[in-house]
Amino acid sequence: MKLFPLLIIGLILLSGCISQASTPQPFTTESHKTDLKTECCNQCRVGASNDVRGMDISGQPCSYYKDRIVNGKNILTSECADYFEKTGLNIGECR
Repeated sequence: MKLFPLLIIGLILLSGCISQASTPQPFTTESHKTDLKTECCNQCRVGASNDVRGMDISGQPCSYYKDRIVNGKNILTSECADYFEKTGLNIGECR
């Protein structure tokens, strides 16, 4: 019977610790943005290297490759397509 009050106190303290636990950081940290830019620019460079137009395409927005397909696969993932729609980066900025 003497352990019951200690058990209650322990549970109360434990519940306070759990509620004050730090929340995980969202996935949109600065390092994720950098990694996303790197990955998306790699995809943009693949699109540019497969571009058959005989002109300077460095000013072309990477979003141009949004629905383009090479070897049966989209050049840009949907995440990168959204990224380029928001940022407006062009091929020259990704080189």
